Amino acid sequence: MSLSLRRIMFALTLPVLLASDSGNRDFELSEQRTSSTELSSPEKLRYRILAIGIDDFGAEGVESLRFAEDDVRLFVSTLVGGSGGAISCTDPADILTCPDVTVLLGEQATRVAIMREFKRIISSAKPDEVVVLYVATHGDRPGQRGFLFAWDTELDSDLLPATSVPFSELIFAVEESDARHILIFMDACHSGQVAQESLRSPFASQKEEAGDMDGMMKQLSAAKHSVLYFSSSGPSQKSREDQRFCGGHGAFTCALSRYMGAEGDQDGDGWVTLGEAVPSVTFEVARMTSGQQHPLAYGDWDAKVALTHVAHQTLEVRPRPPDYPTVMIPLSNSDTVADGQRGQDRAALEVGAVEVSQALYREVMGENPSQVVYRNPRSAEGSEVDLLGDTLPVQGISWMDAVQFANQYSERLGYGACYEVRDGEVFWPEGPECSGFRLPTEAEWEFIVSWHGGAEPPAAQVCGLSNLGDESFGRVRPLVDLFPCDDGHPGPAPVGTFPTNDGLHDLSGNVWEWVWDWYDPRGLDSQPTGPADGTLRVVRGGGWASGTRRAEQGWRRGLEPNQTRSPEVGVRLVRSAPEGV
Repeated sequence: MSLSLRRIMFALTLPVLLASDSGNRDFELSEQRTSSTELSSPEKLRYRILAIGIDDFGAEGVESLRFAEDDVRLFVSTLVGGSGGAISCTDPADILTCPDVTVLLGEQATRVAIMREFKRIISSAKPDEVVVLYVATHGDRPGQRGFLFAWDTELDSDLLPATSVPFSELIFAVEESDARHILIFMDACHSGQVAQESLRSPFASQKEEAGDMDGMMKQLSAAKHSVLYFSSSGPSQKSREDQRFCGGHGAFTCALSRYMGAEGDQDGDGWVTLGEAVPSVTFEVARMTSGQQHPLAYGDWDAKVALTHVAHQTLEVRPRPPDYPTVMIPLSNSDTVADGQRGQDRAALEVGAVEVSQALYREVMGENPSQVVYRNPRSAEGSEVDLLGDTLPVQGISWMDAVQFANQYSERLGYGACYEVRDGEVFWPEGPECSGFRLPTEAEWEFIVSWHGGAEPPAAQVCGLSNLGDESFGRVRPLVDLFPCDDGHPGPAPVGTFPTNDGLHDLSGNVWEWVWDWYDPRGLDSQPTGPADGTLRVVRGGGWASGTRRAEQGWRRGLEPNQTRSPEVGVRLVRSAPEGV
């Protein structure tokens, strides 16, 4: 029998209630808050974590998962060590060997091992302990019995029940636990329906309203538990996983990790409670997936259950930076960004009207990294070119500098940062749909140029429209391919100097502009955000020293992203405008 495998993530958390009065409620009451004086410190409680993840399975024909084991590490690292940790660990970087953390990865996660560890945690749980059970694996399709795949699960329909883990068996084992508060998180395609089908299996034949998840959870709650079943998506929806979610995770788990940390402490009291995390995750997943995935919360659960304790840094209140003029380029079904928007669906692209100036960069970052002067590197003849000035474009910045600036500028304006920088690597979790300012993709840069007009003027007219390598630069450094005109600027010109009909300045010349993409010498990549990896990042547009060959609009260069700080390279920011703009 051929089964349609679905990626499933199942986490069962049994946190302690940290407030004396019980305020059981559903998701709609999530605005209720609790003060820090009502809470007991999680550090005084015992946390025990069982985490299970399987990327590759032992049986032939079982599809591998991309991020299951990484999701385990992300989820556990949110609870272990650091300011947000529930468990103190000698070496938080090595979370899989911390005390009170049991991890089964890959072939360790057999059916026998999963059930053994699960029942050990459940049966030994005490009311004053926080027990976390987390599993990332496959689940069978809706309409089947609701099985979780172990490493040794067989696809054959006769062997499947004996080699997999029935979800219903896990659910009903909860009734035997002494833990008062139980949370179930499932990240799976059609995850609500998967659980419902499991409750219709023979394991649930004696349960009233067994097919009704909300009814089932409320029955458990009425007995002795406060129970939340948090489904990552609706019965007819897929649960998304992608490289853009926290650098390679499921959308639901990515959001959980963020809102179980400092971002989830909405009232600033140092605690992240269910009442804060659940609605935040719900709305964030819907936003991250452009409305294609909507988590659902079932059961009676207490909003005052604390998940993590977080430390807050005192942030410096800084004024709004100077305005950065932008031009809104509308996008319609007929518009294309290199082959039909290459999968991007946005209302408009907000584009910097000018390149970022030295004054704006200094205001946001607190420094001006621009080089001071330019001299002919091959001769002592000729004059120097002054490169400093508030109205001149910032230059001398690396690609990494440009990314950091985009993040800082976005946060100063109240938008979220588009990029995550970890251990020297840059991740773009939401891709072009992020809310903040960012670097354009190379496809977007070409679309902007096309919208701007696209046609290149005759060489003799260039000096009236852009700042390129012409006769004025030739007096500093004679070159053979200079433009036969003089724009009066041997070096960079103040941003916005040259006229334009549509509000966009210096798309050709002044400084080269960093874009997001890795450089592929074969040309523009077919993916929306360019190649998946590389060693060089792309710059486009030409600069104040570019002669006739490099000033062509199709000319592209690849530069080392962390070390290149050229006096000819700067940045222009863009932003994906939301619907209704």
